[in-house]
Order: sequence, then structure tokens, then C-alpha cells
Amino acid sequence: MKTPSLRMRRTVSLSAVPLAVLLAGGLVWQGSQAAFTDDTSNDNNVWSAGSMDLIDDDNGVAAFNIYSIVPTQRGQRCIVVTSYANHPSEVRPYVRNLTSTKNEPTDTALEDHLFLDLVQGDGGSFGDCEGFAADAATATGFGAAGRQPISVLNRDHSSFDSGGAVWQTTGDIQTTGEKRTYKITWEFDTDGLTQEQVNSLQKGTVGAELVWEIHSSDHPNP
Repeated sequence: MKTPSLRMRRTVSLSAVPLAVLLAGGLVWQGSQAAFTDDTSNDNNVWSAGSMDLIDDDNGVAAFNIYSIVPTQRGQRCIVVTSYANHPSEVRPYVRNLTSTKNEPTDTALEDHLFLDLVQGDGGSFGDCEGFAADAATATGFGAAGRQPISVLNRDHSSFDSGGAVWQTTGDIQTTGEKRTYKITWEFDTDGLTQEQVNSLQKGTVGAELVWEIHSSDHPNP
């Protein structure tokens, strides 16, 4: 075999160097495009709004429809309020839409001397307080003041924000809902009035709504 000349060997050697460099560069470029990867996911996320329904057992009948009341007369009725909220909520009672008539001229009105007391508890039914038992923890209906003139209640407790003592529901309604009985006691109290002032209350009338409103409880953002 014929031996290559020195010049030929140099040429081959020098030609091989750039080729090696190109190959190495190609390997580096290929490596920058490849990596090990993996991922994980949390699937089937759903947000569903809660629901609430608040009813009572009055069947559309007013708790009180009483005529010809006289001083010192009193009476009481019970009403059962049921929450079907499926999340923790607050129920607050309040008075609204007070209407009245009075003899003129006089500064004395029947709503200033018709006192209401609202007590929370269990047992009893609409119009019948037999079996009612007050809840010691939340016995008062309109707060610590308890018994108050209906005019004051309409002024100071006339919306959810200014409503009475809170009934905190749990949201565990199952099929029967969560129930709370309210015993409402009224009294025509004329203490401190002169006979003339008492007489001026004759033929006076008072009307008002007793309202129970439910709001979902506040929850901090997680």
C-alpha cells in the first residue's frame, strides 16, 4: 500500500478538527432542548351556592287580632320559626311597619303603652305555648332590655342590622329543619299616666309586623 505523504496527513488532520467542533456544538444544542417533566392536578372542582328558607307555623294568620283591650290586660302567643338553611346562619327578629290611630289632641299613643316581650325557646306551637321552655342562653328576643313598648321596638329594632337577640343556626337541617319557638307576650301598661291620659287612649289602635330574617353567617376567607 502506498504511504500517504506528510502533506496529505496534515490535510486530513486539520480537516478533522473543525468537524469535531461542529459535532460537539450539535450535542450541546440538542441537550438544551430536552428535560425530564412531570405534573399533578386536582380535578373536578365545583362551587355550589348554598340555600336558605325561613318559615313559620302561622299559616298566614296574625298572631294577635284583639279588640277592646283595657289597661293592665295582657296575653301571649307562641310561634315556631323553622330554618332550612344548609349552612350556618343568623336569625334576628324585629318590628316594622307600625301604624296607629289616636284621639286628638293628645301626646299619648297606644303604641307607647303596649309592651311586647319576646322570649326564645323550644316547644309549643302557633297560638299555643303549652310545653314551651325558654332557652336560658338566648332567652330574650330583643336584647337585654326585654319588655319594651312597641313604639320603641319599631324605632330601635326595625331591621336585620338592629334586630333582636341572634338565633345562630348550624346548617345541619336534615329533613325537618332547625326550629326555634318564640313566645310573644303583650301588656297594656298605663303605669304613671293620669286618668285623663288613660282616657285619651280609648279607641286607639296599633298595628305592626313581627319579622324574623335570616342571613348566612360571615366566614373568613381561607
